[in-house]
Amino acid sequence: MSTGVLSVVSVRLLDAAGACVLGQVIDPPQLPEVPEPALWSVWLLEQPMWPAAALAVVGLVVASVLLGRGKAAHAGIAALAGLVLGGGVFVLGSAITTDRERLVQATAALVDAVARSDGPATRAMLEDSARLYSRLSPTGWDADQIVLEVSQPRFPITSHTIKETRGGVDDRGVGRILVRVLVEVEGWNAPVPAWLRVDWRIEDGTPPRVLVIEPIWVSGDNSVRGG
Repeated sequence: MSTGVLSVVSVRLLDAAGACVLGQVIDPPQLPEVPEPALWSVWLLEQPMWPAAALAVVGLVVASVLLGRGKAAHAGIAALAGLVLGGGVFVLGSAITTDRERLVQATAALVDAVARSDGPATRAMLEDSARLYSRLSPTGWDADQIVLEVSQPRFPITSHTIKETRGGVDDRGVGRILVRVLVEVEGWNAPVPAWLRVDWRIEDGTPPRVLVIEPIWVSGDNSVRGG
């Protein structure tokens, strides 16, 4: 995954970078809870290479032991079973895209569109009722205002990186993502880290659409939550 960057959103849409104290890079005191997928789902469906490799290795180890005991036929069956099971797990995991993976990919695409000041691409990912909440917009900017701010950036972005992504789908069927990002602004001599929250509407057969964007923390900016 992973991952485009939402620190760009904090800089361009929220103007929070203007309030940052460069060099004051600290971790936020607390982050809101977000739903996380079951560990088995992550390993089997999102990172199938490792369990597939483990099954294959187990099969080969068992085969080696059996071969050492003179049971060549059984050794061949064990090796084959490990390879088949491992291959099956890998194929299954590779064939399935989980809702969380869709959210991670959509978040990366959103951040990339904002970084490129691509208003139309950004608008295509927003629900008509999408809102952006910040110190500059406590009542929330609507979709048109978000696109206007994206299309007319206040700070040139030279690079952006997603460092960490958390979240999943909650019991209401809403995708909730937290993203830790690092953005570099032209003319500044230090990168700005930030955590942002993005809520998504996610349904089968259609791309995820943004419901809410909110900065949780921007380094050095005490005007956002946890700053």
